[in-house]
Amino acid sequence: MNILFLHPNFPAQFKSPCLELAKYKHHIKFICQTHYGRSIRGVEKLVLKGRGSHENTLLSSKNEHNRTLFRGKIYRESFLILKDAGWNPDVAIAHSGWGCGIHIKEIWPKTHFISYLEWWFDAESDLVDKLSKSKYFDFSINSSSKLLIRNMPAAYEMCVANQIIAPTEWQKNQLPRLLRENCQVVQDQIDSNIFFPEPEKISDFPVLTYGTRGMEPMRGFPQFIQILPQLLQKWPQLTVEIAGTDTVSYGGKLPKEKSWKKWALNFLNQEGIANRVKWLGTMPLAEYANWLKQTWCHVYFSEPYVTSWSLIEALYCQIPMVISDNKLVDEFSQLSANIIKADHNNKAEVVEAISKKIRFAAISTPVMANTARATQTKSVIFAKTHTTTLATLIADVEAATKV
Repeated sequence: MNILFLHPNFPAQFKSPCLELAKYKHHIKFICQTHYGRSIRGVEKLVLKGRGSHENTLLSSKNEHNRTLFRGKIYRESFLILKDAGWNPDVAIAHSGWGCGIHIKEIWPKTHFISYLEWWFDAESDLVDKLSKSKYFDFSINSSSKLLIRNMPAAYEMCVANQIIAPTEWQKNQLPRLLRENCQVVQDQIDSNIFFPEPEKISDFPVLTYGTRGMEPMRGFPQFIQILPQLLQKWPQLTVEIAGTDTVSYGGKLPKEKSWKKWALNFLNQEGIANRVKWLGTMPLAEYANWLKQTWCHVYFSEPYVTSWSLIEALYCQIPMVISDNKLVDEFSQLSANIIKADHNNKAEVVEAISKKIRFAAISTPVMANTARATQTKSVIFAKTHTTTLATLIADVEAATKV
């Protein structure tokens, strides 16, 4: 089959299905604007440059909605080039909301189009309620209106799609009823050959970990930093390790330092505890998994927004965790009995939750690191989270054409 993936960045959420589908000699093309040197054997990467580049898209307008429409036009031009060359997709998959898939059905009306929905903005959602009350977000009625306008391209793509998918029940449930009833949950795939329980890898010395793509308010980074003085005073031998980049992906106010990491360094220096915090940046996936497995307690904070891969990866490892107490995490709580939920805006509650995990780790013994039990747990987790994948959906489309 001819398969077309559409996303501004390569490969993003589509890495696992691309890897899987490439095994079966499909003709796979992936149109993107950025790729940062990444490639996948068997997947032809078509990078938009010049007028269609990521940089030019950013310059096309200060308005995000207008940028999305501009991106849609650029992708439409690339569709026409492919069509004129005689290449037509049997299946197209777009990350809806960026504009990449707006013109798919116009150019290829017979193509089976799958719309991947990451987030639907709802003025009455838990997210809007939380952000409007947070000092870390400059949120108002006008902000809510702008977010609703961002739904328009995604709404159109879902209306013309043959299938709508979302990666979690939580994200699916943000949709209006008519769209929600036609949306199927297809979870992003996590590599269970890397992320699985290995309790024998826990560190001999107490270590608290926090991992994030970007150090930002949406993932509770300021709140995490602010608990450290009290926590490190309570546990004199504890070391803190932070993985991630000094970036903001989901908005929010910046501190006066214009960088949340610089703000954190200033805060930690003022508190006299900067020497007890290590900054690890980003790591290769296997190294990151081993880093998770050595923790005495891993912290995952987030506002009720898009579910992070990092949450699921950590849950796969069955490590001790303290996580934000909101609806984002509810459907995954059954994956691990080794978690405590806490309000990440309540310092005392978070410090006590982390302390419980540290106390338990301190009395654990190597006997508790039962390899057979870990293997069994790995199988149970895999069964719970891998009922349907994007690759199997596409295989079903192919099978239907042969019946």
